Amino acid sequence: MERPSHKELAGKLTTALGLLESGRWAPANPSKLHANFVEMDLYREEQWSALRDAIIELKPEHYCGARPPQRSYEQTTRGAEMFAFSWDSKRFASRMYLKVALAGYGGSRALYVYSFHPSRGKVAGV
Repeated sequence: MERPSHKELAGKLTTALGLLESGRWAPANPSKLHANFVEMDLYREEQWSALRDAIIELKPEHYCGARPPQRSYEQTTRGAEMFAFSWDSKRFASRMYLKVALAGYGGSRALYVYSFHPSRGKVAGV
Protein backbone atom coordinates (compact mmCIF):
# COMPACT_ATOMS: atom_id res chain seq x y z
CA MET A 1 0.00 0.00 0.00
CA GLU A 2 1.27 3.45 -0.89
CA ARG A 3 1.90 5.76 2.06
CA PRO A 4 0.65 8.06 3.25
CA SER A 5 -2.94 7.04 2.60
CA HIS A 6 -5.86 9.46 2.48
CA LYS A 7 -6.97 8.22 5.90
CA GLU A 8 -3.47 8.61 7.37
CA LEU A 9 -3.19 12.18 6.03
CA ALA A 10 -6.63 13.08 7.39
CA GLY A 11 -5.53 11.83 10.80
CA LYS A 12 -2.23 13.75 10.63
CA LEU A 13 -4.07 16.98 9.78
CA THR A 14 -6.53 16.50 12.65
CA THR A 15 -3.67 15.81 15.05
CA ALA A 16 -1.67 18.77 13.73
CA LEU A 17 -4.57 21.14 14.32
CA GLY A 18 -5.11 19.79 17.83
CA LEU A 19 -1.44 20.18 18.72
CA LEU A 20 -1.36 23.71 17.32
CA GLU A 21 -4.50 24.71 19.18
CA SER A 22 -3.10 23.34 22.45
CA GLY A 23 0.10 25.37 22.00
CA ARG A 24 2.24 22.33 21.28
CA TRP A 25 4.02 23.51 18.17
CA ALA A 26 7.48 24.79 17.33
CA PRO A 27 9.61 25.64 14.33
CA ALA A 28 11.81 22.75 13.24
CA ASN A 29 14.47 25.34 12.38
CA PRO A 30 13.65 28.72 13.95
CA SER A 31 15.70 30.85 11.56
CA LYS A 32 14.21 29.22 8.45
CA LEU A 33 10.63 29.55 9.66
CA HIS A 34 11.27 33.12 10.82
CA ALA A 35 12.41 33.94 7.26
CA ASN A 36 9.14 32.47 5.93
CA PHE A 37 7.10 34.56 8.36
CA VAL A 38 9.03 37.72 7.41
CA GLU A 39 8.46 36.96 3.70
CA MET A 40 4.72 36.80 4.38
CA ASP A 41 4.69 39.86 6.69
CA LEU A 42 3.43 37.72 9.57
CA TYR A 43 4.43 39.02 12.95
CA ARG A 44 4.38 37.12 16.24
CA GLU A 45 0.70 37.73 17.01
CA GLU A 46 -0.35 36.66 13.49
CA GLN A 47 1.76 33.53 13.07
CA TRP A 48 -0.36 31.13 15.10
CA SER A 49 -3.62 32.16 13.45
CA ALA A 50 -2.04 31.98 9.98
CA LEU A 51 -0.83 28.44 10.64
CA ARG A 52 -4.23 27.51 12.06
CA ASP A 53 -6.05 28.89 9.02
CA ALA A 54 -3.66 27.02 6.72
CA ILE A 55 -4.14 23.68 8.46
CA ILE A 56 -7.92 24.15 8.45
CA GLU A 57 -7.81 24.69 4.68
CA LEU A 58 -5.75 21.57 4.05
CA LYS A 59 -7.19 18.33 2.77
CA PRO A 60 -5.42 14.99 2.27
CA GLU A 61 -5.46 15.51 -1.50
CA HIS A 62 -3.23 18.58 -1.07
CA TYR A 63 -0.34 16.31 -0.03
CA CYS A 64 2.63 16.86 -2.35
CA GLY A 65 5.41 15.14 -0.41
CA ALA A 66 7.30 11.95 -1.08
CA ARG A 67 5.68 8.54 -0.87
CA PRO A 68 6.66 7.27 1.63
CA PRO A 69 7.30 10.55 3.49
CA GLN A 70 10.89 11.74 3.78
CA ARG A 71 12.54 11.70 7.19
CA SER A 72 13.79 14.85 8.85
CA TYR A 73 17.47 15.64 9.20
CA GLU A 74 16.91 18.65 11.51
CA GLN A 75 18.43 18.16 14.96
CA THR A 76 15.16 18.71 16.85
CA THR A 77 13.16 16.23 14.76
CA ARG A 78 15.77 13.83 13.35
CA GLY A 79 14.03 10.82 11.84
CA ALA A 80 10.47 12.20 12.02
CA GLU A 81 8.38 11.83 8.88
CA MET A 82 7.72 15.14 7.10
CA PHE A 83 4.41 15.89 5.41
CA ALA A 84 4.34 18.56 2.68
CA PHE A 85 1.20 20.17 1.29
CA SER A 86 0.53 22.59 -1.53
CA TRP A 87 -2.87 24.18 -2.07
CA ASP A 88 -4.70 27.20 -3.42
CA SER A 89 -5.41 29.16 -0.27
CA LYS A 90 -8.41 31.41 0.10
CA ARG A 91 -6.95 32.93 3.30
CA PHE A 92 -3.69 33.92 1.58
CA ALA A 93 -5.10 34.38 -1.96
CA SER A 94 -2.14 32.42 -3.27
CA ARG A 95 -0.86 28.91 -3.88
CA MET A 96 0.78 27.97 -0.58
CA TYR A 97 3.27 25.40 0.70
CA LEU A 98 3.42 23.94 4.22
CA LYS A 99 5.74 21.20 5.48
CA VAL A 100 5.28 19.76 8.99
CA ALA A 101 6.07 16.78 11.18
CA LEU A 102 4.46 15.30 14.25
CA ALA A 103 7.20 14.26 16.64
CA GLY A 104 7.48 12.97 20.18
CA TYR A 105 5.15 10.83 22.24
CA GLY A 106 2.38 11.47 24.72
CA GLY A 107 2.66 14.80 26.47
CA SER A 108 5.85 15.67 24.62
CA ARG A 109 4.28 15.23 21.18
CA ALA A 110 4.36 18.40 19.12
CA LEU A 111 3.74 19.81 15.68
CA TYR A 112 6.98 20.97 14.05
CA VAL A 113 6.78 23.41 11.16
CA TYR A 114 9.59 23.31 8.58
CA SER A 115 8.29 25.58 5.82
CA PHE A 116 5.30 27.86 5.38
CA HIS A 117 5.29 30.19 2.40
CA PRO A 118 3.81 30.92 -1.01
CA SER A 119 4.55 28.00 -3.34
CA ARG A 120 7.74 28.42 -5.32
CA GLY A 121 7.20 25.73 -7.90
CA LYS A 122 5.69 22.39 -8.75
CA VAL A 123 8.36 20.21 -7.16
CA ALA A 124 7.74 18.94 -3.63
CA GLY A 125 9.82 20.75 -1.09
CA VAL A 126 10.00 24.11 -2.85
